Amino acid sequence: MRNFGNYLQNDSVLREGKGTLIVVYRPQYTIADPNDYLPCHERYGYYAKSEIWKHACPSHESRKNLDDDEPPKKKKKKKKRKRGTHCKKGKNLLPPIPGVSSKTSAILLNMSNDSVAQYCRSDSLIRMYADKLREKHGHDADQTSYIRQVRELGRLMLEYRSVTGQNNAQLSDILSPANLMM
Repeated sequence: MRNFGNYLQNDSVLREGKGTLIVVYRPQYTIADPNDYLPCHERYGYYAKSEIWKHACPSHESRKNLDDDEPPKKKKKKKKRKRGTHCKKGKNLLPPIPGVSSKTSAILLNMSNDSVAQYCRSDSLIRMYADKLREKHGHDADQTSYIRQVRELGRLMLEYRSVTGQNNAQLSDILSPANLMM
């Protein structure tokens, strides 16, 4: 409960796009990007994505299995910690992307966090296309890879931006009739 107020503050900051993100640990040597932080799915504190797997939350089951103080009677193999599970659970606590359903938002948030994914989350036409694909293929969990193909549109737009030098170009700009050759 101690971090829940900070979690609500961070939620409003991420929704509105302005304000200060309150994190548990932050680097003192650089200005940090808000996209580099995720909440702990049990304690709601924001940690760096690269460090969240080390977060010593006493209720993490993977941590409980690793930190047994009893001496082993037989040689037991220790379970390896998986870094991705903490990030996935934390991404589910992020605020939904505006303009799309919560399921589509979860799919877009679970894409690997690079410039292509950030562009796909910011372009309204790509978000609407992802929502339509989720309506078509979303009933089957195996079909989410089709929905993730919106990354190709994101790559196309980033390449278009680099070739033309238009840093604010959107997908709707390319598809306007004025830009098409007749």
